[in-house]
Order: sequence, then C-alpha cells, then structure tokens
Amino acid sequence: MGQFVRTKEFSDDAFEQFNFRLRKESALLAQWFEAGRFSDQTRKLGLEVEGWLIDAEGHAAAANEQFLRVVDDPLIVPELSRYNFEINTLPLDANGSALSILARQLEATWQKISKAANSIGLRSLMIGSLPSLEEHMLGLESMSGEERYRLLNEQIMRLRRHHPIHLHIEGLEELDITHHDVMLEAASTSVQVHLQVPLSAYCRYYNASILASPFTVAAAANAPFVLGRCLWEETRIPVFERSLALPGFQDCSGYLIQRVNFGSGFLRQSPMSCFLENLDGYPILMPLVEAERDMKELYHLKLHNGTIWRWNRPILGMSSQGEPTIRIEHRVMSAGPSIADTVANVAFFLAVVNYFANRLEDEPELLANFDRTRHNFYQAARYGLEAPYVDAQGREGKLGNFMNSDFFANIKSALRDRDYDEEDIRSYIDEVMRPRITQRKTGAAYQRQLFAECKSYHELVNRYHAKQQSGHPVCHW
Repeated sequence: MGQFVRTKEFSDDAFEQFNFRLRKESALLAQWFEAGRFSDQTRKLGLEVEGWLIDAEGHAAAANEQFLRVVDDPLIVPELSRYNFEINTLPLDANGSALSILARQLEATWQKISKAANSIGLRSLMIGSLPSLEEHMLGLESMSGEERYRLLNEQIMRLRRHHPIHLHIEGLEELDITHHDVMLEAASTSVQVHLQVPLSAYCRYYNASILASPFTVAAAANAPFVLGRCLWEETRIPVFERSLALPGFQDCSGYLIQRVNFGSGFLRQSPMSCFLENLDGYPILMPLVEAERDMKELYHLKLHNGTIWRWNRPILGMSSQGEPTIRIEHRVMSAGPSIADTVANVAFFLAVVNYFANRLEDEPELLANFDRTRHNFYQAARYGLEAPYVDAQGREGKLGNFMNSDFFANIKSALRDRDYDEEDIRSYIDEVMRPRITQRKTGAAYQRQLFAECKSYHELVNRYHAKQQSGHPVCHW
C-alpha cells in the first residue's frame, strides 16, 4: 500500500485485470509453497512504529508533510492522517543482541524525529491514541496528501455503499458516533513487529502469535482515551476494526470475519490458506494494475493482502538473493509509552511467541479452540491485565495472574533457546515487563491515573510527553 499512485479512479476493466493477475499470482504462490521455495529462510526481526505530531498545547498538529521534508529519511514515512508518521527499522537477525541494537536504532531515529519536529515548533509523541484528539479534527482535510489515501477512502466507502461508519464502543464510558469517511482509523497508532522464520516453522509460529495476542495486547495497553471517552484498556482494537468495517464472510460457526479481524482459525498445513481466504473472502479494494510487472514479484497479491488487516498477518517479501520470504506481522500492540517500553514490548512478544511455538511441538491440543483464543483476545483488549482468561486446560482467572514467576521463567528460557543475549533478557523482561505486569502499571493505567489527577486531556498529554522524554519505562513513571 506504500507505493506511489498515479491513478485518479478505477474502471471496471481495472478490477477485471487486477483479479486476473491476482489469481495467476496466487496459483504461482501455491506452487512455491508446495515446492518449499521458502525453506532456507533465516530468522529476521523488523519493526514499524507509528507516532504523533503535537503542538505546544498538546493538540494534534496536521503537519506531517512539512515534518517529513525536514526529517528527510526514507525510513520515516506518512500515515493516513497529517497528524501521524511511521518509523521503519532496518531488519535484524532475530537472535543475539538484536534487542539492544533495535533500541539504539530507535533512540537515534527518535532523536532525529524530535529535532525535526522542534524545528517547526512541534513535538513528537508515541501513544496508542491521543487523548486530546476530537472528532472534528478527523475530517478529510486532515488526510495525508498522497493519492493512495484518497483512493482508499473512496473504495472503502464504495464497498459500504456510502453508509456512514458507526463507531459504538462501550467501556468505562460509552462512545457512539457516526462518521462519513475512514479518518476515524487515524485515532489509533501502533507498533507492528515483523518476524521472519523458516517455512517449515511458519505455521507453528503464526499460531503461536495468535496464542500470544491476549498477553501482548494486555501488557502493551496504552490507549484508554479516544475522542473524549475512557473506554477499553486498548481501545485501538475496536476503533480500527469498526472504522474499517467492510463486507467479509462468515466462518463455519457463523462468526462474521470482516476486513480487520483476528482471523478465522489457526493454520493447519500451509500459510496458503490465508491467501486463498484473501482471494475468495474479500472483494478487491485497490485495483492498481501493473501489467509490466514480473509475475514472480507477486505485486497484485501483496497489494490485495495489504488491504486485509488481520491482527496477525502473513507478509510476503523477497530476499537479497531473489528468493521469496514470508514473515509474521504482529499488529496488536500500542505505540509507546517510551523507547524502552517499545523494545520491551518487542522482547515480550518474542519471548511469548517462542514459548508457545515450543509448546506447540509437544501440545498440538493448544489449537483445539480458536474461538476461546479469540474471546480471550477481545477480553484482554477491553480489560487489560485484569481480563478474565481461560487457558487451554479450561482453567479460569485474571490474565495478569497467569503471568506469574513460572510464566516469566518459561518465556525467558524460550528467548535463551533462540540465543538472545542474557543482558537484553534481563534488561527488558526482568526490569521492564515483569514490574509493569506485576504492578499493573501499563501505559493505559498510567494515563487513567494521570487524568484522575489533572482532569484535562491537554495536561495529560503534556505530562505524558514529559515522562516520555525522560527515557524511563512506564513502570518507573
């Protein structure tokens, strides 16, 4: 979805041509999976971090075009709204000192971002949702200027037959609004972890990412306030799902699978099942036909996959040797509260996903109940670490209580099994994640505490920003 777009509108012929190429590329991809073309993949780690631009008072600042000209970095790119930008990190080997290298990358990039924002009288902020944001700020005039965003909005509203988007969320308070474009999606900002594993292990790790999602969404919760209401611990989840609510399909149990979704089930034999589901379950959204592209680039297939937003999503790429690669994109965690927290969230995801991947080798029964896992995920997004949770053995309790001493011992062992540095494990798991979870001091909890003290969203944003600038993790705020 990130390529330059020249098209002004789509013809019926564009949809037909795109569909033809999408099906040809899907058939080729199925052949590659069958032949094991991905089998020699190395393990790689990458990250996307979304951020905000704010002014001196704590308002969102619609200035990403000017900001991006100043920062002048190909790894820092626009997002849907003019208030936002996205950082992309360079890929790393997923072992050894990857976490401390990632921390240094992010620190250097964030310093560059802060300097660029300050030079135009603004500030940069990492947070899951901006508490001071108001609905009137989310009109089309605040959409980033790239043509792809205008086309995306037009096509989404076309598929909705121009019915307005109804955003109704019940949490500690209630939000009930209607909106006439896709800009509600800009109210949420996330961290997206990319993990590449060998094809032989892909299904196991993809399923482990699904099993890990209730843990990661609760532990990284940092989005309690949206459009003037205190809602879920991680309100990004319902905001993103409902702001892009589009026709999808019903699974075998009658559950409606929409364009943004938790998935329809675990992978059993091949990741191809996701791409077949893409092919037959979702209408084409952006038929940007590139007739001169080599079919082996899978251009049309990748573009279509980029318009289907699973919380755990398969992503195709190409290695420097010209071989296809496939990775997992884990999309459930909020941005912020600090660089240290961001790296700790990545470490926690890697620890939990490796822990579940190891267990799945001996306990395939963990995959017996996808519906339970999905229910656990939404409960975790709503209630955070206090969410009710049911494990694979049917034991019930609060999610945070399942993250006990044995749990931390097991996930640290899983990182050691993958040869991550012991000092990084201590720094990010023992010194950041463990106190955050045991003390229930997530970014969401801190924001709610702060608002109870100041009663002003703008003061909340300014005080949060000052804490973020300190560099300390939220468990020490």
